Amino acid sequence: MSQAVIGGVLLAIIGILLILRPHGVWKATERWKLLGSAEESPAFVMVTRIVGAVLAAIGLLVCFGVLK
Repeated sequence: MSQAVIGGVLLAIIGILLILRPHGVWKATERWKLLGSAEESPAFVMVTRIVGAVLAAIGLLVCFGVLK
């Protein structure tokens, strides 16, 4: 397996996790900054899923050799 394929797979996995678990990403990255029982905003969830979709698409394109 080449480094490009491994990198593409990692990007795709991270992207899929961002799409499926935006609440977990918020808890891991933003929750500690807030006091009380704060929750993530709908905008954060939407942007996280969009970024995840872009990363997954780029990862798949790298895996299939379209991007180098």
